[in-house]
Amino acid sequence: TTARVASFLLDCTIRFGEKRGKDIILPVPLTHQLIADFVGAFRETVTIAINKLEVEKLITVEKGHVTIHNLQKLEEKTEINDNL
Repeated sequence: TTARVASFLLDCTIRFGEKRGKDIILPVPLTHQLIADFVGAFRETVTIAINKLEVEKLITVEKGHVTIHNLQKLEEKTEINDNL
């Protein structure tokens, strides 16, 4: 699930991302439920995946707005078959 969430965030970054210094901001607010609907997972599972990406300091989520801190590492996460 982490790989699917990372892939979704990567796609959103390519489509909508706005570069701000070293970070990329997604200007579209995303709820955990909305992400879950897109990736075909339960909201709770998406919350775990997002928390994992935050702990790894790849992203930050504040009030639904996602900031990508390390695009390359996030892209690497899309290639990992993660069993959550």
